[in-house]
Amino acid sequence: MTALVLFVIHIKRTDKTFFELYAKRATRIYQIEYAVMVSPFAAVFLAFGHWQTSIGIILISLTVPFIGIRSRSVTFNSKLQRILPDSAIEWKSGVRKMFIPLLLLWSTGLLGSYFIPTVPIAILLIGMLVSGFYETMESLPILMAEELSPDRFLKNKIRMSLALFSLLNLPLIIAFSVFHPQQFYIAIAAFVLFALLLIYAICLKYAFYLPEPGASGNQMLLAIGLMGIFIPFMLPIFLFFIVRFYFRARSNLNLYLHDFN
Repeated sequence: MTALVLFVIHIKRTDKTFFELYAKRATRIYQIEYAVMVSPFAAVFLAFGHWQTSIGIILISLTVPFIGIRSRSVTFNSKLQRILPDSAIEWKSGVRKMFIPLLLLWSTGLLGSYFIPTVPIAILLIGMLVSGFYETMESLPILMAEELSPDRFLKNKIRMSLALFSLLNLPLIIAFSVFHPQQFYIAIAAFVLFALLLIYAICLKYAFYLPEPGASGNQMLLAIGLMGIFIPFMLPIFLFFIVRFYFRARSNLNLYLHDFN
């Protein structure tokens, strides 16, 4: 699963040309970034005594940067996209682009649920992918299509996203609880943390929303939110930023949705 996610991240990077032109050791930079990124997952396996898997994850992070494939605009249309609500535009677009990685992560988590770290890590990786759905801005007509006030728009967006995220992860949580009833809280904790990251991603997107189709959100702040999940002392700061960005998003959206109060 780790190799798959790192592979997807690596081929979809938009800063590769910059690094390869201006950095003398671009591969070394990628290796450091990916090693830091996967270290929490390696630590989880190490904590459960699976040191071989932990070492394997680190080795994968050092190997992926040597892959020279570049991103292409590849989409995959499935029946799942037709089932998704029309208002879930980020999910429709995200599933179209990331259907295969999501399916592999979900299937691996479900089939490997007898192995304690598998489901929590599957939820973590799925949460990271889904949070990335909210990096791209929609056009102003799409934003205004539902004719909702800023507060109602944000609440509906959060409710819809949490409902879909819950449906996606519920089978994993149930499978984990069946095989590990005494540790059922581990999967639930992973789900709650990444549900918070999803809320954070939504609030962050609209706190900095611009009516420019295709414009990207602040990836650095999203990465900081991800750190807030893995570093315990940063969790209160992470929760504070969720609230802060919610009110900032509501204020920013008022510039475009003020007619629907």
